[in-house]
Amino acid sequence: MTTNQAKHSINFAEWQPAKPSLEEWMEGASLRVANRLYVIGGYQTLTKMCPRMQICDIESGEWTYGPELPAGFPLSHAGIASDGRFLFFVSGQPGPACEHATDRCWALDLKTMAWQQMAPLPGARFAPVLEYLDGNLHLISGATEDRVTICGDHFVMKIRNKDDQVSSLPDIEMQVWREALPVPEGGDHAGSVVYDSRIYMIGGEHGHAGVTMDAAACCGTYCAHNFLFRYDPRTEQWERLADMLFGTSHIEAQILIVDDRIVVLGGTGDQDILVDRVQEYDPAENSWTELSPLPQGRKGGLVWQWKHTVYFNGGQIGEKVGTEVVATTMASKIERVSSSSEQ
Repeated sequence: MTTNQAKHSINFAEWQPAKPSLEEWMEGASLRVANRLYVIGGYQTLTKMCPRMQICDIESGEWTYGPELPAGFPLSHAGIASDGRFLFFVSGQPGPACEHATDRCWALDLKTMAWQQMAPLPGARFAPVLEYLDGNLHLISGATEDRVTICGDHFVMKIRNKDDQVSSLPDIEMQVWREALPVPEGGDHAGSVVYDSRIYMIGGEHGHAGVTMDAAACCGTYCAHNFLFRYDPRTEQWERLADMLFGTSHIEAQILIVDDRIVVLGGTGDQDILVDRVQEYDPAENSWTELSPLPQGRKGGLVWQWKHTVYFNGGQIGEKVGTEVVATTMASKIERVSSSSEQ
């Protein structure tokens, strides 16, 4: 018997300018929590970092500066996550160019806007994945202390019991990073989301530039990954899912969940060539679809959805490493596309 099944996907209308951030930035730690965006640090050039926190009220589109950052705070390559009350920052690079990473960790209380230092990571990492799920912080992969060697390490810190009230953090002596099952294929500058109580690790790369104080030497081979892995904390197991249509990295905050699909916008491919392509993953079908492209390649920025519009702020749009870092925001209406297939 033949039946018609209606399917739908999304696409994007023409991108239009929206309110810019206060500072140019790329590869800063950035995250949406409720109806606010938090952008911390970032490169402005390879030798100049943004030393500020920028906060955007999504409803009004207005940007303001946040509290002063602690001494030694990572201005790029940090892991960032939130439980709704606290912002967590783990490891990353405090200085410009391709300098050393820190193993230090911090939390920002979003109610009091006060900083707390947390227990350090067992080893410094560049551009790891960090997610909060069911009372636990998960720090996954990234580049190790030499800034080149990637690892599959997976560290977990218990913050609270799953159903406990989110109001405080455990004392620092109770903050313990334990080892969990490594991801099968590691990488730096991967993206991640939590969907259906599982962690999805998306893309990434190897061939990151090594530690150097010489900005002119901050070039790597940059081999992009098309991997998609899913971690289930209930079984404590990783599963490899359908490969992406093309590899991409520097997408830490360039991923959205729209209509139960995971959408990856832009990033950078092999040899650090910027990507303007957009791909959508359907968890129900374990399959990828390519959507309409961005107006230009863009990496190291932040995307978010408000009502029926997607926004994209910051990042790098120039092809040369560390060039044309922007404060601009572009916006596009979401278009839903229906089709039918016969079975």
